[in-house]
Amino acid sequence: MDLGRIPAVRDDVHILRVKTPERQRVVLCLASKGKEITPSEDTCHLITLCDGTHTVEEIVSHFVEISGEDPSSVEPQLEKIFERLVAVEVIQFYDVPTPREIPPEVELVHSLEHIVMEITNACNLDCIHCYNDSGHKIRDELALTEFYKVINEMKNLGVLRITLSGGEPLLHPQFFEIAQYIRDQGLELGLFTNGTLLTRNVAKTLKDLSFLKVTVSVDSLTPDVHDYFRGRKGAWKKTMEGINHLKAEGMLIKPAFAVSKFNKAEIVDLLTFFLEQGFNDYQLMPVFATGRKVPLDFDISPEEYEKVAKDVFILEKKYKTKPHSFTGKKKTVNCGVGTYSLVIKSNGDVVPCPAFGRRVLVGNVKDQSLKSIWNDSPLLNQLRNLDCHNHPVCKTCDVLEYCRGGCIANVCLRTGRLEVCDPYTCAYVRASTYAAECTEKMTE
Repeated sequence: MDLGRIPAVRDDVHILRVKTPERQRVVLCLASKGKEITPSEDTCHLITLCDGTHTVEEIVSHFVEISGEDPSSVEPQLEKIFERLVAVEVIQFYDVPTPREIPPEVELVHSLEHIVMEITNACNLDCIHCYNDSGHKIRDELALTEFYKVINEMKNLGVLRITLSGGEPLLHPQFFEIAQYIRDQGLELGLFTNGTLLTRNVAKTLKDLSFLKVTVSVDSLTPDVHDYFRGRKGAWKKTMEGINHLKAEGMLIKPAFAVSKFNKAEIVDLLTFFLEQGFNDYQLMPVFATGRKVPLDFDISPEEYEKVAKDVFILEKKYKTKPHSFTGKKKTVNCGVGTYSLVIKSNGDVVPCPAFGRRVLVGNVKDQSLKSIWNDSPLLNQLRNLDCHNHPVCKTCDVLEYCRGGCIANVCLRTGRLEVCDPYTCAYVRASTYAAECTEKMTE
């Protein structure tokens, strides 16, 4: 081991160092690869010294001093850790000082790991089921400098992942500047889009920026049905072309299906189409009663949603794809709202999750720090404390430990009340149980 060389954390590595009431947590995030590493206590200490200013010899001397051990025993131990960190691409060695910023530990009520940034409300489509009622740019949307400021704060709070959304995010005139700035901070980057603006050049640029995942909304294999959903003739053709451009670049694509009465019968065919092309991830959800007013003949019932989900989960087993069914018990007291993620609207408004639309605001980043909103919002703390075990229906349910009362946003949007007991999540979990039982019978 060359004692004169200088180790430094790589540019693409972001370090989360958060202290919550429950624990101290350190995570190394390799942003362009979507890989997260939870290091040991000794490794964490070592990494804080890999700021590009200390030689290996100085780091060895530091550990000798704090451990009281002989250098001959400390040096081999550190050499092994250095080798592991190099192998997983966390650090690299330099011959001259190359300063890197190691974030300080931050105190939060919960780790804030994921932010959805709706960078504009503008959209080139007019979807009848849009949860956001997107279309035109709204007043007081954040300026580029304001985006940069809040992204800096996200990094300092230990945020690992940012998903750019809208509206249609690709309509923002400075979309690529925002994306580049996020990547410059070493954060993971994702995109939620309608797919119609994904030209070959756009797809290549997304690849160059190391977008980890692009989620694309698809409603039907039938162009006329999809175009009806999207309110624009020709939308299906452009979306499928966009998906093909992403596929040509080797990007991870996640189709998102919103289930309604109009497409419930073809969801299995739709998913089969993508599975046969090698897609192994997807998003399935019922249409939400938010944003635009969903027509009465459009919404799907929990019973109808359960039937669709049953068929989807059985199809999953057939293709041996990534399971989306509920296979493990949750430890949270509800859906987990306010415990790992937030949404920032294009005007700076902050909501607990995308499903709430604009109905439940917990602050605005123009008026408050993101940290104060996350730690101190009375409404956010109220949501965190909604306990499924206190609900008269949920507390006696046999699948409670799996769904935890379901989506609070969906309940709020349909009833106006902030509480658990979402029949759609319950239907989803029961469909998962059914599919698991069917699979067991087929293999007996």
